[in-house]
Amino acid sequence: TNAGFQVLTGNTKRSFLGSYRFVYSVTSTKARKLELEELRIELEKEKAKRHQLDERRQDIEAEKLELEKVKETRRQEMDERRLNLEEKILESETQREVMQLIKAGMGTGMSFEQIQELTKFTKSFKG
Repeated sequence: TNAGFQVLTGNTKRSFLGSYRFVYSVTSTKARKLELEELRIELEKEKAKRHQLDERRQDIEAEKLELEKVKETRRQEMDERRLNLEEKILESETQREVMQLIKAGMGTGMSFEQIQELTKFTKSFKG
């Protein structure tokens, strides 16, 4: 028993140091695991933020494309209106000219058929 006691007490120092090292290594391992878990959580948060930013960027790009389409549509509508207005102006000018030709033709004694031919001829030049 005495020898066993000495072995036990002799080993106690080693055992204490070993258990200290074991506890330290377990504690530091747990601390590292906690740090890694915190870093993983932080990384997940950053990924989520990046994903949200990417989605927002895509939404903004889609909005830009939609606005560009609306602008182009409005531009086309304005061009059509401008063309229609120009056509109406040309028509009214042509009608004025035709009326002047009719008046002038009647003054010269032209027949109605001759005046019609003259107006058709004039309209063919105007479009």
